[in-house]
Amino acid sequence: MTENSTAPKTPADPAQPIYQAPAQYAPYQQKPRAPKIRNWKRFALPAALVIGGIALGAGVGFATRPAPVVEVQTNTETKDVNVDVTPASCLDALDQADNVVLDDAKAIGFMNDALKSASRLDAAGITSANDGLTPLLADQTVVLKKYTSARDSCRASK
Repeated sequence: MTENSTAPKTPADPAQPIYQAPAQYAPYQQKPRAPKIRNWKRFALPAALVIGGIALGAGVGFATRPAPVVEVQTNTETKDVNVDVTPASCLDALDQADNVVLDDAKAIGFMNDALKSASRLDAAGITSANDGLTPLLADQTVVLKKYTSARDSCRASK
């Protein structure tokens, strides 16, 4: 063989590789791994089966246990009890108080209209609100007299 031939060269030492890569292109070397702990697999499945069996057994035991029987004894006693009843005069006083409150609400509405009209310097609006308020105030005196008499009779009935 001549030196210009294309045949591969064999190294003098067979332990030496034919091609020597530069240091930055060194072949990938695996790092040594930590030894795996494989013993847990031996104990995990039996332990899970034992714990599952205990849980299943306890669940079945509680589910099939009969419910406790509770005996209830009832004693019925009849007693005469005096129950306070609201007198009719007090109910009348409450009805009259409702009428007073409703009339007051209407009067406040007319006064509101009168104040709004006064803020706009509207004399016709003030007169209109006053015309609505005058008969309401006359009626209010009658309603208040009825309320006070019903209230007094209610207080006397107790």
